[in-house]
Amino acid sequence: MEINDTPELNFIPAQQTVSSGSASGNKEPELNMLVNQTNDTSNVVTGGGGSVLNQGTLTSPNYKVGSAGWKLDSNGDLEASSGTFRGTLSASTGTIGGWSINATSIYTGTEDHSGYTANAGDLTIYSDGSDASIHAKNFYLDTSGNLACTSATISGAITTGVGSSISGDYVDALSVAKLSAGTISSKAITLAVTPDAGDSKIQAGKTDFTNSETGFILGIDDSDSDKAKFYCGTATDYVYFDGTSWIATNLAQSFAFTAGEALTANDALSIINVDQEFLSSDGTEDLGTGTSEKLAQSFQTALTGAKIWGCMFAISKNGSPVDNVYVTLEADSKGSPSGTPLATSQSVNGANLATGAANIEFIFATPYALTASTDYWLVLQRDDALSGSNYYKVRDNAAGGYTSGAAKYFDSPNWGALTNFKFATFIIKAGNVYKSKADYEALVDGFVGFARAAADAAATVEAQLTGIVYKASWGLTEGKQYFLTDTAGAIGTTAGTYSKKVGKAITSEKLLIDKVAD
Repeated sequence: MEINDTPELNFIPAQQTVSSGSASGNKEPELNMLVNQTNDTSNVVTGGGGSVLNQGTLTSPNYKVGSAGWKLDSNGDLEASSGTFRGTLSASTGTIGGWSINATSIYTGTEDHSGYTANAGDLTIYSDGSDASIHAKNFYLDTSGNLACTSATISGAITTGVGSSISGDYVDALSVAKLSAGTISSKAITLAVTPDAGDSKIQAGKTDFTNSETGFILGIDDSDSDKAKFYCGTATDYVYFDGTSWIATNLAQSFAFTAGEALTANDALSIINVDQEFLSSDGTEDLGTGTSEKLAQSFQTALTGAKIWGCMFAISKNGSPVDNVYVTLEADSKGSPSGTPLATSQSVNGANLATGAANIEFIFATPYALTASTDYWLVLQRDDALSGSNYYKVRDNAAGGYTSGAAKYFDSPNWGALTNFKFATFIIKAGNVYKSKADYEALVDGFVGFARAAADAAATVEAQLTGIVYKASWGLTEGKQYFLTDTAGAIGTTAGTYSKKVGKAITSEKLLIDKVAD
């Protein structure tokens, strides 16, 4: 019997009987393949262009489960030792070696794509089409490109973007030379100190603990018994600690003030200034008589936040008064002094006054805060009985001329009008400085130092209070004593009206400040 419909796949079912004419026998398979099926050709179904295995199993002759040969069953499962695929290999699940595959991951061990894996041998490569990441026991790379790891050795360069940081307890073997800019936020920097191994130091400009270079150096001097030292400055102007003592040249103390007026560099400065000033006079008014018990002058200030420090009147004595003269500051009441002191000055002994008028300053025990553009009265009075023979005279100007106030006399119980007195008021404003001069004792007393630079009114100015003040081409006479003068801000070798030493010239450009009053 002959076999019809021989399968188009090149194999012959094993143990198939073949007959031809009068001869019969077993025909050997053309390929070394066996179908575990005997004499049942229905297991192989022909199809267009080839045949397929409908049921059963196709194996190689040497097939042994899990160890040799190959097997292909009707479910499409293939077992083989190796293979070459010339087209595309597609699978949604499976294993390759020790790796497992599913729709989103290739992994070994336990799949984990949330951070570090739980086990040392686990590794997951993950992608769901939108997010992708790699995860292991000691590192993971997330979908944003962030790498997290327990340690890293990087042999090449690390390039970071703006705002990036490397955080942690330390970066081992970091070269300080690479820190070209930025902030070190550590609360402590500890330098290694090893005897006979060189200096331990922080420096800029200077290379050793000397004053021969410009810059600074702070550290431990290995060549001098590991003494702690600090040097800062130039070869001529410096301060240093040599391990035992502090030494300084040209050391100065400065303070920031507000310029009460426009200032130039090296102006002599005072914290007290003249606010109101009317110096014209051509006559006198009696003070302390039966018909002129008190004299008063009103004024205003345009300054906000100013306090009145004191005032000045030109006074002389008539006869031989032995009591005292003083001034009260009073508010305005219907165009006259209120009678209630806001501040009271120190007393001036009348016996010490001259018979010719002199400028007498009255300083209030407590400076009083004034309100700008408000009328106040300075009231001159004596503290003993009125007298027609022993009294005082105060200079005034019959033509008037002071436009911010008026003058009055008191003949109890009324105030009467007068022309303006020769007077001045001294003010102090917290944080302000002004050009100092020596025509008033109050301004001499307020001297504080020198302007280090020019400043506009209301601008910040740094005042040098102590030390050596310098001005190029100042023209000082070396070795000479210098004083305040009656010219605002200027100093000279001759004292002004009130003598006030301000310093001694040590060169033509340098003055050693010395605030000594004569």
